[in-house]
Amino acid sequence: MSIVVSDHAPGSTFIRIGRPFFGHDDTLCFSAYGFGWGYCAFSLDAGVAHEALGSVDPSPRQILLAFGMGHARIRTAVCRAARPRHGERIRLTAGDFP
Repeated sequence: MSIVVSDHAPGSTFIRIGRPFFGHDDTLCFSAYGFGWGYCAFSLDAGVAHEALGSVDPSPRQILLAFGMGHARIRTAVCRAARPRHGERIRLTAGDFP
């Protein structure tokens, strides 16, 4: 399953976001594909996800729910942070979110 995040505005970037999962250190991980820059891998600390996405609490269930509902904010953060990194996961911070 993937989540399509796009606002279809002129000049906007079409972004496809993959299904999120929690890594071994309770970090939320996901990939995103953007036309023109390809695939990038991203991570989001649970605390940052809780703060930036507005989950009720920092539990994995609530963070996944907030991730599913926060498409526009995630799209913006991904666009701000996406840079060619030679395959390294890009760690998003609270500053990447509007």
